[in-house]
Amino acid sequence: MKSKIAPPPSLSTLPSTYDDFLYAPVGETTNGALLTVLSVLARQNVDPWEEAADLSQMPQNTAARRLISMIMASPGQSPIANQAAVADRLIALLPRRVAAVGDAPNVLQGGPPVHRSPPTLNLMVIAIYIGVMVLSQWIAARYL
Repeated sequence: MKSKIAPPPSLSTLPSTYDDFLYAPVGETTNGALLTVLSVLARQNVDPWEEAADLSQMPQNTAARRLISMIMASPGQSPIANQAAVADRLIALLPRRVAAVGDAPNVLQGGPPVHRSPPTLNLMVIAIYIGVMVLSQWIAARYL
């Protein structure tokens, strides 16, 4: 098996909390290409960062079983000799939840807090944006 590939420089706002996990090698495809967790998840039309966040919140055994099933369902995946060892190695790269008293509910060990906007807030922002755009078009049409 080849060594871990280096993640590309971050050009987006995706969280880097899960980079060690997502860019870790899983094995090789049937044609010899290196397969990473990121490529396994992307081949199944799963958002890799959301899946990594979900896996990091699960008990380790449950997360390992889920990851094994996703790896084995990946198209073009070569058989893995010791699936449990591979899954345990990969799951160990995930930041784990901290269950200390007084901690915020979404704090991960080894990473920044995860804050997600509620869907209604997102819809309100979109509605306001559309309203401003319509109003600006109306003003422009009326006075130009």
